[in-house]
Amino acid sequence: KVNNDDINRKSTYISTTESNFDTDLSNTKSAIDSEIKSSDIFLDNSIKISKILNIPEVIIGATIVSIGTTLPEIMVSSTSAMIGHSDISYGNALGSIICNTALISGISLSYKSIKINVDELKLPTIFFVLASVIICIDAYLLHYFTRFSGIVLALISLVYFYIVIKHSNNQDYDYQKDIVKDDKVFKIVFYLIVSAILLGISARMMTDNSIIIAKNLGIPESSIALSIVALGTSLPELMTCIQSLRKGHSSISLGNIIGANLINLLLVIGISSIISPYGLPNDLMIYGINDSLLIDIPLYIIVMSIMLVPIFLYKRTNRWQGVVLLLIYFTYIYYLYNYV
Repeated sequence: KVNNDDINRKSTYISTTESNFDTDLSNTKSAIDSEIKSSDIFLDNSIKISKILNIPEVIIGATIVSIGTTLPEIMVSSTSAMIGHSDISYGNALGSIICNTALISGISLSYKSIKINVDELKLPTIFFVLASVIICIDAYLLHYFTRFSGIVLALISLVYFYIVIKHSNNQDYDYQKDIVKDDKVFKIVFYLIVSAILLGISARMMTDNSIIIAKNLGIPESSIALSIVALGTSLPELMTCIQSLRKGHSSISLGNIIGANLINLLLVIGISSIISPYGLPNDLMIYGINDSLLIDIPLYIIVMSIMLVPIFLYKRTNRWQGVVLLLIYFTYIYYLYNYV
């Protein structure tokens, strides 16, 4: 005998589920729209700052833009550390570096080749190598990220920004307020800060709703964490990259990627280690060795090398770099969704 009450309850459940799914899709679309608009405003005002101070766009990308677009990673890492989940910060930082370099710079590099003044990339690259050495010592030798190493990473970030500011002041950069005409400096800075905050909030909305949708589709949580969360917190970099390419400012995109990756190592991992020291995540072992030691750390070093080494050798980007990086990224995603 058919129970009409059961049928009604099931119909109500299905209707509610479909309604919630539609709401999640709508919220995701709203978050993406907010990301696009915020990144557009953020990039425009970053360019204005660059013109006012007559500072190269690569430097602006590696400092102001990278700080703004890395806010989601910093917020996620700080929050995770405060509730005792610093290992999430570690995975988010490495995942974001891989996503930034393999996917986002892959898109930028494959779009077109551009000439690069390698002297402007030397400083962030040197500091990135230094931070990587500290990360590798903690990961491979200690298997633990100590509060001391977190403090060292945070102090290195202060030294980096101090050197960048001092170097900029020592150059023959003319203050050119007339270039922006009616715009006042404080107004530009205000829009820069507000748009950066909106980028972070939109990225969080996008990430949260994407996770809900992915769970509804039956995607494993571990794969969600390593891909969707990392991509979600890297959305500001992606949107800034797209806007940079659209407006013909590819060098800002490149500087942003390098600067954002550096901040991921120095501040995202550094702050989480200071708040709550932690060991390597042990969710997955390969032949008795931590997956992070075999896959994640070597991979982020490899993709950064593919991006930077040819630039230093040939003083320009090459489209094949972007193609190779994109292939690596999608292979990595395939690995996450099929073997993790």
